[in-house]
Amino acid sequence: MITRSSMSKPLAVAATGVAIALALAGCAGGSSTATGNSDKITGKTMTFVTDQGGPAGAKYVQLIKAFEKANPGYKVTMEILPGDSTYNSVLTSRISSGKSPDLFEIINGPGSAKPFTNAHLLAELGTEPWVKNLTPVVSDAAKTYNGHTYGFITQIDASGFFYNKDLFAKYNVQVPTSWGELQAAIATFQKAGVTPIGLGGKDGWPVNQLAYSMAAQQSEFAPGNSVGSALTGGSKKFSSSAGWKKTLDDFSGLVANKSFDPNASGITWPNSATDFDKGNIAMFYQGDFAIPAIRDGKPAFQVGMFPLPYQSKAVTVTYGSELAIPAKAPNAGLAKKFLNFLADKKNYANYLTSAAAFSSMKDVSGKLDPALAEVAPAVAAKSVEALSWSGLSTATSTALQTGAVGILAGNGSTSSALSGLDSAQATN
Repeated sequence: MITRSSMSKPLAVAATGVAIALALAGCAGGSSTATGNSDKITGKTMTFVTDQGGPAGAKYVQLIKAFEKANPGYKVTMEILPGDSTYNSVLTSRISSGKSPDLFEIINGPGSAKPFTNAHLLAELGTEPWVKNLTPVVSDAAKTYNGHTYGFITQIDASGFFYNKDLFAKYNVQVPTSWGELQAAIATFQKAGVTPIGLGGKDGWPVNQLAYSMAAQQSEFAPGNSVGSALTGGSKKFSSSAGWKKTLDDFSGLVANKSFDPNASGITWPNSATDFDKGNIAMFYQGDFAIPAIRDGKPAFQVGMFPLPYQSKAVTVTYGSELAIPAKAPNAGLAKKFLNFLADKKNYANYLTSAAAFSSMKDVSGKLDPALAEVAPAVAAKSVEALSWSGLSTATSTALQTGAVGILAGNGSTSSALSGLDSAQATN
């Protein structure tokens, strides 16, 4: 499954001066080796593949423009692929068959790099100058294969509730700091005829994002607890996990209480963001990467952000936008030049500001959007990485999405979702 807790945002791109190639190429091929990736620049053009377009891809558009301005004669072609289950397979085929891009984004971060590193499809980047400037936690996360670094994790993303401050003030609702207070706020907005929460369930991954964040706060998945590894290894079934049962029961409770936007399972996250911008929704659960889309809608109210007020109140964070160079990249030297350009302190600070994201590098930060600045203390005080604890493999993550979306659509339940997780676990 491809989701984006560091999340997939497959929108159309509008980028003046940036070439957008949408044709897919690729056929089956064998694996390659990660050695011999040269620093030599073999041409003036570099191909960069991502799943992010529209407001979400603006950070790359701006970065490319800055790179081309600072390096006259060099061009970067930005290609957007759907951020769905085909993304990895298309790239694997292209890299293996000699039709490789020069640089691509690994969606979902380090955990999703393993299929590429295990097949020896990526260039080792551990000697690049920016590696030593990564924060320790990000540096460790980047070492996904025998302690080697195969990608530049460019940012840290945090999930939470964006909220309409004007609606909160109008109905005298305080920012919730507990699950009970969140439910009370939901009831107040329902009574006023305001949709409490926007989610964008049609895309699937936003539903998983909320489920991940809820599960991350369960005591069963606290650091040092062995339940996650037992689930991953198959020695414990999901149907016997108290943490996952509690998560899905409470999510089902939100659905039963009509907490989400009408037809929540049929609305995409960009459309839900638009409804939020129009003032039709009090709260919108998303990652900080939604800020560009929200600001692009020019809401006529003050936007804030608060962490999910659930069990431990930890903020779920993910490692977003990991950039990797294929071992068979035609112009690996230019791709490395591009990454080093991004890692320059001034350029990286500009990137973070555009991305509305938290820094993965030491002593560098962008100008945080006011909504993110509001949640930043909570991120610093207590945060937990999504997926590092939960026992979810690719197959079980897909099953979770299917089960949770079913609950949201009104044709699923906790028991059916857990049963689906058990079935997926058995196929691993």
